[in-house]
Amino acid sequence: MKKILAAAVVTLLAWSAGTACADWAITTADFKEVKRATINEWTVAEGLSFTPDNGELVKVKSRELVTLVSDRRPAPRTGKWQLALRNGDSLLGEPAGISGQTLNFKVAELGTVGVPLKNVAAMTSTDAKNIVMAAPADRDLVRLKNGDAIEGIFVTITGDKLQMQNDAGDTEVELARVERLTLGGAFSPRAVPPLSARITTISGSVLTVPMEGKEGLRWRIAEVTFSDPAGQSRKTSSDQLLQVEVLGGRVVWLTELDPAKDVQSTFMGTKWPTQSNRNVVGGPMRMGKTEYRRGLGVHTRSALTFELDGSFDTLLIRGGLDDSAAPHGQAKLSIVLDGKTLWQSETMKAGEISTELTLPVKNGRTLELKADPADKLDVLGRVNWVNAALIRK
Repeated sequence: MKKILAAAVVTLLAWSAGTACADWAITTADFKEVKRATINEWTVAEGLSFTPDNGELVKVKSRELVTLVSDRRPAPRTGKWQLALRNGDSLLGEPAGISGQTLNFKVAELGTVGVPLKNVAAMTSTDAKNIVMAAPADRDLVRLKNGDAIEGIFVTITGDKLQMQNDAGDTEVELARVERLTLGGAFSPRAVPPLSARITTISGSVLTVPMEGKEGLRWRIAEVTFSDPAGQSRKTSSDQLLQVEVLGGRVVWLTELDPAKDVQSTFMGTKWPTQSNRNVVGGPMRMGKTEYRRGLGVHTRSALTFELDGSFDTLLIRGGLDDSAAPHGQAKLSIVLDGKTLWQSETMKAGEISTELTLPVKNGRTLELKADPADKLDVLGRVNWVNAALIRK
């Protein structure tokens, strides 16, 4: 009875604040889902407090959470620019200048977000049409809408211009002429993340924020406070959020890690870069006419090696050949931990997929996913590794 009364008080507070509470679907680390829940409070110390349909107050530790998905509909995309971060995040909005080594970027739902320049991969006009050029390793690159390119060092940006510096001196470029700004420099591979939350706004911006520490994520009824990548405190409303994904908890998706080694050695020497959440040719991952939204697309012969931290107990994963591998695609798949084969398939054909594998990886340090050609060399060897999750106790 006390829990029900407490939940009722929280609901009344939400209504008194003039905020209509959204329903949320909450998935926990045991992959069970609670639908139509109302979020009350959430901090890393106290965990998530929510009220399901039955009115009983429920609390879940933050590390036990996987996703929170709102029942709100996505809003139209806003902003003229898309800011891509090196960790895979993406913000939609407008550049608002540079402070020291921080790029300030206005996002409709989040306000002005500070992003250290070292975390920025690129900024692209949302109406870009031309093919993207890769930046040199040691220099930045501006691609103009007429196809011209300017190499140099990105210096600053204002509301309507950006400035590049090269051997010819300083060059100012009107933003209206720019299609894409790509920042050079090496990318640090993504390792097992600390406990954090990846928030997706209703218009499609995605930002990862810390959960721990003084400025960690805090959610009280409709108000959400967080720290941006530059360490500045920000505030938004929960009705501006579409989804929250917990990273670095009990469940860590393999798609959140970058392989320490990515070896591709096809028969003809063709390069097939590993694709995240797509098949190897960039399309949806489909096997047996079922689409999978989370996974890695590779081509035979390939070997992905992931360095683990020894904290995981179990690997959940499925492997198979994409439907698009028909009619000739065949492969043999295997999973190896610290040199020991945990699982090996028979010859698989297009559209075939393994059952869900539950493999022990306790204290494991090196995980390898191998895809080898079968009888048909490596013709159409389009392999998908899907729903791959590392689980801690």
